[in-house]
Amino acid sequence: MNTKKILIGAIGLSWLLISIPPAKASTVLATTANHDWQAAVSLGANPGSALLYGRLSARAAQYYSFTVTQPLTLHVNVEINPRVAGKFDPRIILYSPESITVGPALPMPQPPLTMAAVYPANASVKRVEGPLFTSLLKKVDQYLPIVQPGRYYLAVYNAGPISGAYRLSLVQDVSSASLGNIWQRWWLTGSWFGPQSGAIIIPLILVALAIAGWVTLHHENYKLPRPKTRRHYRTLHHGHVS
Repeated sequence: MNTKKILIGAIGLSWLLISIPPAKASTVLATTANHDWQAAVSLGANPGSALLYGRLSARAAQYYSFTVTQPLTLHVNVEINPRVAGKFDPRIILYSPESITVGPALPMPQPPLTMAAVYPANASVKRVEGPLFTSLLKKVDQYLPIVQPGRYYLAVYNAGPISGAYRLSLVQDVSSASLGNIWQRWWLTGSWFGPQSGAIIIPLILVALAIAGWVTLHHENYKLPRPKTRRHYRTLHHGHVS
């Protein structure tokens, strides 16, 4: 019975790992079509946190938008696969609301009535995370104080000559990074920056093994008794075995 309970507990734990929902304030997206500010992915108003995945070709950008109604500070990180570092060069551009369109000359469209500020790579921190121990390299680590209310655009721009995938995370401040955000950030990792396949495959394998073990144990405990052979019915009659 103890073994059964362990197996049932393993099944339950595996399904729990599969069904862990994203943190309430988080957005998890695999973006491909937002290569123009007009198709920017909306992060809502005063975003508490967001976790986003994208892929960029050379000299291309992807856009995200949000509105601000109260002063806040966004902590922005961009992480990439270390194998493409040096040739895949992401940086972030914040487009703030302005009465005229101003900013550096960039090879992509700029939202009208915005002021662009470019934040190049300022970090080079390598680490591993996730159930598959995926290697990541943090390239951008910026705090963006935002005071003026209005609509903002945030672009991730690849200044490098090759394409690559990235993970973009935004948190209003360090104190708002809940345990759920940290767990989600660690779990949703992969060399192709999906949500990673291993995050689903590993629990499914555990479930399959647990079910197989439970079925085997159940079969052993409840299989029919073997028929008795003639040896079981031997009796002693007058000193003779029959």
